[in-house]
Amino acid sequence: MTDDRRLVHSVLASGLVLLGLLPVVVGTAPAQAPTRVTGQVQDSATGRPMRYARVTVLGTAVGTITDANGRFVLDVPAGRDSLSFKSLGYKPVLRGVEAVVNVVMQPQALQVQGVEVVTTALGIQREQRDLSYSAQSVSGDQLSNVPSTNVLSELQGKVAGLQITSSSNPFGSARIISRGPSSILGQNQPLIVVDGIPIDNSAAQNGGYGPGTGETGASMGGYDVGNAASDIDPNNIQSITVLKGPNAAALYGSRAANGAILYTTKSGKDAPRTGIGVTATFGTTFSTPLRLPDYQNQYGQGFYGEFDFVDGNFGGKNDGADESWGPKLDGRTSGCVMVAGTPFGTSNYDTSKPCHQFFGVGPWTAHPNNVRDFWNTGAQVNASVAIAKSTDRSSVRLSVGRVGQDGMYPNNTNKRTDVTLAGGTQISDRWSAEASINYINEALTNQPAQAYEEIDPMQGFIWFGRQVDTRILKDNLYRNPSDPLTQQILAGNPNMRTDAPIPYSWNYSYHPSPYWMAGVKTTAFARNRGLGHASVTYRFNDWLSVTGRTGRDWYQNHFRANYPVNDISPLPLGGFNDAAETHSETNSDFLVTANHQLVGDWSVTVNAGGNARVSDLETDTSNVHQLVIPGVYTLSNSAGVPGVALIQSKKKVNSLYGLVSFGFKNWLNVDVTGRNDWSSTLPRGGNSFFYPSVGAAFVFTDALRVQSQVLSYGKLRANWSRTGNDTDPYQLAAVYNAGTAWAGQPSFTAPDRLPNPALKPEQTTAEEVGADLGLFNNRVSLTATVYHKSSTNQILPVSISSTTGFRQAVVNSGNVRNRGIELTTTVRPIERPDFRWDVTANWSKNTNKVLSLYGGVQRVVVGTYWGVSVTADSGQPYGNLVGTQWQRDPQGHIVVDSASGLPVRDSKQAVLGNYNPDWVGGITNTFSYKRLSLSFSLDGQMGGHVYSVTKWFGQYSGVLQASLQGRENNWNDRMVVPNAVYESATPGVFKPDTVHVLAQDYWHNGFYANETGIVDASYLKLRELRLAYALPQSIAQRLGFADATVALVGRNLLLWAKQSTIDPETTFDTGNRQGVENGQLPTARSLGFTVSVRP
Repeated sequence: MTDDRRLVHSVLASGLVLLGLLPVVVGTAPAQAPTRVTGQVQDSATGRPMRYARVTVLGTAVGTITDANGRFVLDVPAGRDSLSFKSLGYKPVLRGVEAVVNVVMQPQALQVQGVEVVTTALGIQREQRDLSYSAQSVSGDQLSNVPSTNVLSELQGKVAGLQITSSSNPFGSARIISRGPSSILGQNQPLIVVDGIPIDNSAAQNGGYGPGTGETGASMGGYDVGNAASDIDPNNIQSITVLKGPNAAALYGSRAANGAILYTTKSGKDAPRTGIGVTATFGTTFSTPLRLPDYQNQYGQGFYGEFDFVDGNFGGKNDGADESWGPKLDGRTSGCVMVAGTPFGTSNYDTSKPCHQFFGVGPWTAHPNNVRDFWNTGAQVNASVAIAKSTDRSSVRLSVGRVGQDGMYPNNTNKRTDVTLAGGTQISDRWSAEASINYINEALTNQPAQAYEEIDPMQGFIWFGRQVDTRILKDNLYRNPSDPLTQQILAGNPNMRTDAPIPYSWNYSYHPSPYWMAGVKTTAFARNRGLGHASVTYRFNDWLSVTGRTGRDWYQNHFRANYPVNDISPLPLGGFNDAAETHSETNSDFLVTANHQLVGDWSVTVNAGGNARVSDLETDTSNVHQLVIPGVYTLSNSAGVPGVALIQSKKKVNSLYGLVSFGFKNWLNVDVTGRNDWSSTLPRGGNSFFYPSVGAAFVFTDALRVQSQVLSYGKLRANWSRTGNDTDPYQLAAVYNAGTAWAGQPSFTAPDRLPNPALKPEQTTAEEVGADLGLFNNRVSLTATVYHKSSTNQILPVSISSTTGFRQAVVNSGNVRNRGIELTTTVRPIERPDFRWDVTANWSKNTNKVLSLYGGVQRVVVGTYWGVSVTADSGQPYGNLVGTQWQRDPQGHIVVDSASGLPVRDSKQAVLGNYNPDWVGGITNTFSYKRLSLSFSLDGQMGGHVYSVTKWFGQYSGVLQASLQGRENNWNDRMVVPNAVYESATPGVFKPDTVHVLAQDYWHNGFYANETGIVDASYLKLRELRLAYALPQSIAQRLGFADATVALVGRNLLLWAKQSTIDPETTFDTGNRQGVENGQLPTARSLGFTVSVRP
């Protein structure tokens, strides 16, 4: 059966379950006459009716929610005598069944009092007070209030211990790390689970060099199309629960080492009983670059003060240069080259010669906004409509969401459509069912990339002439073949084909126009995704039930980039890159739940079940690097042998697991969990691994009865766990890779890595202790957690003697330790009937150390980029940035060559920094006055480093402000290297440097030291801003709505950083090679409005 047919079958199966709900939603007659209960729920502090309070029949799934007037109607099954009333932010209430039940609920800090019901591992619902580990929830409103294209980015600054790095690419990916990196080369991101079903969260790798470079693992050649978990529409999310570490996620076994993020989606349970509930949200935001590099505007293109354009390929004086060391930008129209015979390093311009440029003769002037002018004002439109219906026994919800974006990058358009159908029903007192279907379609057109190539416009602007007017490039994509200047250019560029359009550019040695890349070169990406699950629960009695569930995550990606002939770079002869992949994961599980009162005040809850997981991956890539006929992008039009690759991967994991929870008087809870996984990626007879955990929660304020006006609530908790991090398929035996066909016959290459038939999964042992406190009648809450985790059995490749026939062997070895503290606090400084001020803040610090590697190995290279290696060094923190630096004397002064006056590179590489921050944090303030509310969030990090190739090469090429040092007045001012020394004739004796050097020579010499590209990664961002007004019902009703809210929203509005070149929040991809940057696309600063209505 093909994957398409499997998806159809999964969708149909879930659809049949949902269709079965519809008659029940319309009305189902119970076997015995129920008791109809009506009533109203009010806020004790304000006396106002409470909307969306949850009313349920105790011991059943039968329930409803209150309407806008706080009223409810509920049919209680025969034999039931108790009702439960719950609402976020209020103490729960239990009442007996009567014809009329009116309830007054008291506000409280739920996250402190512990009665908040949260979703935990395997979808098990538990109260916070019973948890022995740290778990933090974020409501769906917090995720959707300010629009974003990646829901994971919305978690930034909202969860302690969670470090999120978002790509600046449109619809780009977000990397999530919980409590520090644990695996040296393996997966370090949390598991993503939607309604109990794990989903794929992979993203394309980006080597950073672009297409045609032969790099591995970068099938999209530098394009970031987002991580898979970003597909979920925030408007469909009820809440997200973050299980921060392995302790909380232990029941996921071999996937739990990095914690888990659990999505709970909306199912219609909160819909009104009378009529059909409709909600609609519409928003528009406009985007501009938040930060661009600090360019200089004093000198233009060229070398040593000279430039004259002939053919753009060194046919004229320095006209092939892509650097800005040329004449001063003073408006001259002549005199851009020296008089013949002018001594080197001196100025004597020939004013009889005009200043020839790429467009002809014109004034030699600066264009300070030439980069900013390239970027458009982006526009994004979000629209979401949901229709829901519920009764006391059933619910159903249909939603349609649409995101349309015209990006800041010219001709870039991005679209996402999301259709979701979900619901559930209480078929009888014993049987219940629920299901959901989610279809997502994405279409991304002409995206920019982030790479050391012209597909990245910001990379092109690093190597640029600061006199170039990009408006001319915008108005001219092609050269006129009959124009004399075009003929001159063709004469100097013999490889340029005349049977294809001639690009209009400012340079022909390296760079096409950025508008050519945005308008002639094309890219297209499409994703079709189906998520679905269905479950059935049978309740034997009040304390025993069993649930069966199956779900599937399936999607197909297709990416195509077409490079026209005469593209200059990266594929001057034309070509294309095509990548298609199909991902699929099916999970089927069962869960038996027993909740029983033991002797005395003891109770026990048992959850036991099993899971079968099947994962499949297929990729099909092809590329052509030279076209025979321009404009024909097919394999058969390749001028050489095209590159093709087909990869198939399959993995199975079977599991059994259990959770036993003992409770005593509702103030002591002890959990014991265990899970055993059998993985197909591990050797037979050695593929069974057991993952246990044990924890306890003690509500000491209840046990010791020490509540007071100062201490309202107090809980202590502790937990220990052991979890795993499974390996990829095909690590146990040699796998031969397909090579280029020879004489029409297929060929294969033998691997150079010796597999390990006794491979084990990585193992993480973790401990945490914490306290949850409520102070001053719960006006202040504090949650603190201290944790320690150690990850052993690291899966590492180590070098071995080539006489074995291999260069590397895969081993289990190494130990990485993470220790840290997490703090979360909520404060309500002011609470009045009409005004309220809430503050939520979180802060976390993680300390990481590689305790050991393999044998005598001291360093494992995680990845490299432009001379800098990201490493795991034994005895040091993971994530070191290792590269070259200047030689220094014992006092730390830079050592220069005594003759040239230029710094001398140290012969040894050194640790230049580490990409991990010292700490991360965030704070949100919310002010509510009557119908008006204002909220804003700031988040950031202190410490850490980034190797910025933008800075490193931007100084080399003379485009950055820093490169003006040594040419403040003229190109040949010269400078003495600050605080530098040279070694005298007596070894070890250093003297102050006095040699003057040209600025171009000094900054070019910086190529030999990577340390000149290291920047501080500290930053603080005004991440979100929302000013909202809820229209009075009288006005809303005149407009045809029951209620309506309008809001002004903004995202990434301000940035404070210790350097002015880049946004320190930067990443190429979601892999482990972090802390390196080049050609960073500008972060979007967005501002707009949203409207939410309910007819």
